[in-house]
Amino acid sequence: MSKREYSLSVWMKYTSCPVKRKIGGCYEFTLNNTVILPLITKDTKLFPDDATIVSFEYITSDYISYIGAAVMQKLTFVRNVNVSDRWQSISIDLSRYAAMLHQNILGRHMTALRLYIAPLPSSGAVSFKIRNIRLRSKNEDEQVKQTLRDTHMKTENQGKIDLADYLFLEEFPCEISSVQVNSQFIHITGKTCPADSSFYLCEIPIYGCFSQNNLLPVTKIETSDKQFSMQIDRNRKSGNVYYDRLYSRWAVAIKDSNAYSLCSCGHYADRIDAAYVIVPPSPKNKKGLGAFKYNEWHLHTSLQVACRALTIYPD
Repeated sequence: MSKREYSLSVWMKYTSCPVKRKIGGCYEFTLNNTVILPLITKDTKLFPDDATIVSFEYITSDYISYIGAAVMQKLTFVRNVNVSDRWQSISIDLSRYAAMLHQNILGRHMTALRLYIAPLPSSGAVSFKIRNIRLRSKNEDEQVKQTLRDTHMKTENQGKIDLADYLFLEEFPCEISSVQVNSQFIHITGKTCPADSSFYLCEIPIYGCFSQNNLLPVTKIETSDKQFSMQIDRNRKSGNVYYDRLYSRWAVAIKDSNAYSLCSCGHYADRIDAAYVIVPPSPKNKKGLGAFKYNEWHLHTSLQVACRALTIYPD
């Protein structure tokens, strides 16, 4: 793998704010709004396919909302950049858009590669410096992280549920009718359909994407008349952490050779018992008095008025 680094420079003619270039290739400017810095290269040869990391060093006088790199307006960014009065390094992985980047950057296309630097909305003028902008290949640590990321995405995509089919085309034979939550338990009712295999009540946690790999079996559904009703604990232990199932989705699933398959739509809680309830007032009768003003004549008592309308005038 090539370890070469390719120097990039700011295309001063097309920046979104005045930028000063200092000795040593340092660029200095003031952030009032999001600043866009188009980048160009002096190289005339094609970059190797593994040159997909944009790296640079920066100094900033205030916190930055995000710093991003865009390839043909497709943005990848790093959020919450800390204040620093010393040179700090940032790297942004553009592997997803590598082919697009390599096709356009040598042609000096203004949107081939651009940096976006956005201050916090509450910030005043922010002094920002940037230097040593370059395009390089991944180091060993970044290669390991990329391998882990690819493995995770492959696993997620294997059981991923097509949302368009799920929302508009699928017709499920089973149903979750209601999900009621109180302080300790979750009460779930629903119905199944005739089948040779057993059905299971499954949970889709709020932290998991909507895929078959995240259908967590809770219990086997035992029913003789297709209707079922069960009560489960509201809090669940996952590893060493307890979490609240208040925002989980619930579904009926059937187990096949590899995993669980959906047999019903996912169902969120549709009734949650409040910890504290204010009892609504109950009028003694239907008599009412409008434009009521407090005075020494207790007309509402003698007239047996149960309701009074008050008018409040602000000063």
